[in-house]
Amino acid sequence: MQSVKSSIKSMVVDEDEALNFYRSLHWPCGVYCPSCGSFEVNNRGGRGRSKRYSCKECGTFFNDFTGTFLERSKIPFGEILWILTNIHNKSVKQMAEELGHNRKTVARYHKLIRDLLEKNHVDPSFDGEFEFDETYVNAGRKGIKKTSNSKNHQEEEL
Repeated sequence: MQSVKSSIKSMVVDEDEALNFYRSLHWPCGVYCPSCGSFEVNNRGGRGRSKRYSCKECGTFFNDFTGTFLERSKIPFGEILWILTNIHNKSVKQMAEELGHNRKTVARYHKLIRDLLEKNHVDPSFDGEFEFDETYVNAGRKGIKKTSNSKNHQEEEL
C-alpha cells in the first residue's frame, strides 16, 4: 500500500509549478487589489505557500487566494489540482486514501470544486446568436415513386 501512496504523490503536481499555473490564471493582467482594483501593489514576499501583497492606494493586505475558496486552505494547491483532475474518475474515499488525508477534508474540497463547476457552467451550444441555413423538410410524398400499394393507400386517406 505504501508504494501506491508514493506513486500517487509523484503524480501530484509540484507545488511551485501549481502555484505558478494558478497565478497565471488568477492574475492574467498583473496583480491587482481585490478591494479597490488598483494595479499599484507592493510584493510583501511569501507566507507559507502564497505570496502576500499590499495595495499602495487603499493599504489593503491580501494574498494570492484572497476572495477564493482556497483562502484558508491547508491542503497544498498541487493536491487540490489533483482532486480537480480526478473528480469524475475516483470516489472521495479513494482520493482521501491515495492522498493520505481525512475523508471529510477531501469531501469538502470535492463539494467546493463541484459547486463552483456547476455554478460557472455555460452551455456553449446555446450561447449567443445562432442561425439555421438550408433546412430541408419532407412535406409529403412528392418525389416518391408511385406503386400500386401507394395508390390504394392514398385513396384510403381521402
